Amino acid sequence: MEQIDICKMTLLCVDDDPHTRKMIAGFLPTTYPHHDLLVAANAVDALECIRKYNPDIFIVGLDMSVLDHTVITQEIKMLGKENHSVGMSKCIDGDSKKKHHQTGIRFHLEKPVNFLELFTRLDEIMESVLVTKLETARTSIHNPTP
Repeated sequence: MEQIDICKMTLLCVDDDPHTRKMIAGFLPTTYPHHDLLVAANAVDALECIRKYNPDIFIVGLDMSVLDHTVITQEIKMLGKENHSVGMSKCIDGDSKKKHHQTGIRFHLEKPVNFLELFTRLDEIMESVLVTKLETARTSIHNPTP
């Protein structure tokens, strides 16, 4: 039986702002060195990454010009995955937060990104993902497939 590291997670950062992508790509690997980070410049590239790598956590720019974040959240739902997403935007009002929450965005951060807040939210999401992985592993041990 193949052993899988259920603690290891794949994060996908999607934003059409090159500065934001560069900052996140610089900080996340040093803060979370045991996890994999994928970076996409737009929703089209993100869809390819989602289908190919099946990421656990999504950090998504909400104001992308080439397709918006709803395409990504719809793809996550179609794949039957739980949507563990942090959304980033320059301005988030109450109505936008409500709309984004309905599409599956779990947390909202304003740009420029406060990395302490981002790491706090990612830690919360990682805990939730780990619990889900543990429950799945426990179920597969008690109900092995033939």
